Amino acid sequence: MVTPRFGVSSRTVISSARSHALAAPWESLRPTKVVGIEARGFILGAAVAHALGAGFVAVRKEGGLFPGSKVERIALPDYRGLEHRLRVRRDGLSDSDRVVLIDDWCEEGSQALAAKQMVEECGSVVLGLAVIVDESGPGFAASFSRFEGFIRGQDRKTAAREMAMLLPNLAMLFKGLIKDPRVPRGSKALLLFGAAWIASPIDLIPEFIPFLGPLDDAVVAALILRRLVRTAGREVVEEHWRGDPAVIARLLRVVESRTGHNKGG
Repeated sequence: MVTPRFGVSSRTVISSARSHALAAPWESLRPTKVVGIEARGFILGAAVAHALGAGFVAVRKEGGLFPGSKVERIALPDYRGLEHRLRVRRDGLSDSDRVVLIDDWCEEGSQALAAKQMVEECGSVVLGLAVIVDESGPGFAASFSRFEGFIRGQDRKTAAREMAMLLPNLAMLFKGLIKDPRVPRGSKALLLFGAAWIASPIDLIPEFIPFLGPLDDAVVAALILRRLVRTAGREVVEEHWRGDPAVIARLLRVVESRTGHNKGG
């Protein structure tokens, strides 16, 4: 779909919004490279690298064509009990690089830990790891200087329930804020756009993909909430939230980290 007034694709707009939201926690650390773990880590990692103005480096699993000198690790078994040989090219990293690791999901965290070891063997500094869904066990986050998870789930049912309620709760939040006299008129116009977007069938990530489908809507909501936090205040936003307080806290954490960076720059 093309927006006639601006002549830009709606998919391009939401792709940019999503990548900036994923990149926000790392901007102040000024990473030079983003490392994505095969397979969905390639998509997310490349988007974050573009948003940060950094290079992208792929961690590949065994089997595909991958020429050049490489560092390799066999990761410990994943949640299915499978071991994977991971590879990264040596010429993609140097001792001057500051690296963020990106993946979509973390349960055992074995592949992320193997990727961290490979990056460090190349002489680079690992700034941290970011994932969309965090199901890691106690103590895993301490393996990294910084660990960012957008969704925390004790198990798959918890994560599924949280994601299933995300869009209805966002719709209720926007409806309440539109009616609130403390919200400025310009911000209400953004809320109307956000409500229309959530109701729209347009998606960069199809809704039928479990857990990841609603991510586009969450990122659009986060960008709108960034404006609301500045113009109406965090307390007003939290007052209208009807879902799990931990979910809105995570959204606002992304919002405020991005807002703080803009103020500083």
